Amino acid sequence: MKSNAMNIVIAAVMLSAGILLSGLLSGCGGERRLYPFRWESTGARADSLTLAMEKGLYMGEDLDSLSSLLALLDKEGEKEGRLRGRADFFRTAIMERDGREAVADSLLHDLLERTDSAADPYLYNRLRLRLGTDVVSPSTYNEKFLLLEYFRSVDDPFQTAAAAIDMGNLLKEVNDPDGALMAYSEADSLLRIAGFPEIAIPIGINVANALQIKGDSAGGVRLLHKLLQDPYISSDLSLQYTILSNLFTSTLDTVAAREMVTICEEEGEPVEGDCKLATFLSETEYDKGNYKEALRLARAGYVQATIDDNADVRGKSMQSMANAFYALGMIDSAYYYLGTGVTFVDSIELARMPQEIQATETGRIIREKKMERELQHGKKMMWVITFIFFLFLCMVVAAGVVVWRIHALRLDRARASVEREKAHRRLMATQILMEEKDALLNTLNRDLRHLEEKGEISSGTKGHIANPIKTHIVQSSGRETFLDTFSELHPDFTERLKEQAPDLTETDLRLAKYIAVGLDNKQIASTLGIRPESVKQARWRLRSKLHLPSGASLEEHLSSLVD
Repeated sequence: MKSNAMNIVIAAVMLSAGILLSGLLSGCGGERRLYPFRWESTGARADSLTLAMEKGLYMGEDLDSLSSLLALLDKEGEKEGRLRGRADFFRTAIMERDGREAVADSLLHDLLERTDSAADPYLYNRLRLRLGTDVVSPSTYNEKFLLLEYFRSVDDPFQTAAAAIDMGNLLKEVNDPDGALMAYSEADSLLRIAGFPEIAIPIGINVANALQIKGDSAGGVRLLHKLLQDPYISSDLSLQYTILSNLFTSTLDTVAAREMVTICEEEGEPVEGDCKLATFLSETEYDKGNYKEALRLARAGYVQATIDDNADVRGKSMQSMANAFYALGMIDSAYYYLGTGVTFVDSIELARMPQEIQATETGRIIREKKMERELQHGKKMMWVITFIFFLFLCMVVAAGVVVWRIHALRLDRARASVEREKAHRRLMATQILMEEKDALLNTLNRDLRHLEEKGEISSGTKGHIANPIKTHIVQSSGRETFLDTFSELHPDFTERLKEQAPDLTETDLRLAKYIAVGLDNKQIASTLGIRPESVKQARWRLRSKLHLPSGASLEEHLSSLVD
């Protein structure tokens, strides 16, 4: 169990997560969301073999079974050239399982060079993700950012989570803990929503490290203790050891160190396999006075730190050896390791200065790129807001125009209503005058008959006076005035009426106009100089020509045509 166990665990877990299929973990309990098939479909059989290969690789099938599946996929590749790259991709994974990492890495680079990013973008980006570098530089950031954006665009939750963790690790290196926390949070959410919370658990270790970089050491320690209480981690000694190692590194917690020793004993592995733990135990034994054991552990820590290329622990183990040699009376050896250790630590600090400068510069460039993207996003949002405001302004103006138009129409209708009312009053006044005049003429006509009967005037004189009166009663100019005024007020009345009954006569139209303004049978009879019974018969004929149903009001129907 070495100090880089965390990176190994995270890489293995995320590589497995990236290609989990629907129902692969159904035996572990819990309902899983279907994993989308992101490889380009090349036929039912090839797709089925692809799924089976991914399942076999990352669910622990033996190499013989995997080789058999790969042989079948190779045969399909002979028919369909696009499958050859996919088969080689899986071939590298089998090689890594078989311990041939160097050959697999060489094949991956060769496969990346001959893969067309436009023809097979999914394979191309999967290869880039697997071959990603940890070198801290702006170009590395651009590469990881593009990968993250691609897997987001194809809605691949697992590969997006893997790319987000990769981005978080880089941001953590350039001292951008806030950005790292956002990336880790995205990966955690994607995996939990996808139905794989246990895969998201190791992300918490990276989150704890980011919190410590941010200055929230207490929050990071609390998170590590919380992870240790998770049932899934409790059942996995490797994950327990990794979390304890992080806890021990950040706090030098002796309880964590003792639990690490216990796990080593349960696993049958020597504590010397962890250089940090061995060096810490050396200091503990030194404090107890066990100088020989302290020297042995310090030497073991030095050797393992050299193997792990852990410069910090290597320098610290030399200091521990110097202390142990001095306590054992071996002064020359003590001074040797003390001087060598000081020189080594100084060289480490000098060597790290360019790396720290590079990390600082990279962090500055990354922050500038973030600000540029935020500025571009802000500009887009400003344009969107401006466009929305313009639309809103147009809507307000349009609404104002509509309201003004409605108000104007209401005023026009009100004026028209007033004019109709005035015209109606004129019509009624004309009718009243006609009736009064006709009544007066009728009275004069009766008086003339009475005078004739009494012998006060001769028949000739009476006829000479009465005939013009009768003629005026039958052919009154008031009726023409009434009809002209009605036509001016309702010019389309006649046309509307003829559309319903084209066979209407002039007498029918005149009667309809009288009825439309509300004259009764007696008034109409007086106006037309006919009997009321004749008016009733004329109304019945008009109803028939208009085809009004029984019970329908002739007055209401004709009135509706003048509105």
